[in-house]
Amino acid sequence: MPRSKALLIALAPAALAACERTVPTSDAPAAAAPPAAVRPPAPATALAPAPVGKDLPPINGPDPRYVGRWAAAATACGHEAWRFSAQELETPGEVACTFGKVTPTPGGYDIDMTCVAEAPPAPSTLHLRFAESAKAMLVSGGPFSGEVGLVYCGPPEATLNR
Repeated sequence: MPRSKALLIALAPAALAACERTVPTSDAPAAAAPPAAVRPPAPATALAPAPVGKDLPPINGPDPRYVGRWAAAATACGHEAWRFSAQELETPGEVACTFGKVTPTPGGYDIDMTCVAEAPPAPSTLHLRFAESAKAMLVSGGPFSGEVGLVYCGPPEATLNR
């Protein structure tokens, strides 16, 4: 037998042992799997679904329904929330808007506003619609391209950061 093949055969059991696996041979029975306590736990993300957003604010509440903290996913509520007050919006992407006329519409609001981002202030109209079954608010118009879905994170903070 060639020397490299013999060396490979001789080292194979050591390599497999390093992986904590045994190789059954015809002379020996297969080793039992390690007890459950020895196996590493499965990652939590593999066991549980992603968190679901909170219920939407009430339709006839004391504040407009959009008031509060909203995020693209429930997991982003703590650090990437959009903050809506009755008259302002701030996003984690450094967009700050001041609202003018707020018009209730079927399913949401149309809001005339002026926003500051990386350009001079520009007037625009923001469209907010509520998707009841998805527990989400859909945002379009204004400085945002396309439609953005946001889940409700909770009531607003005492003041917006300015």
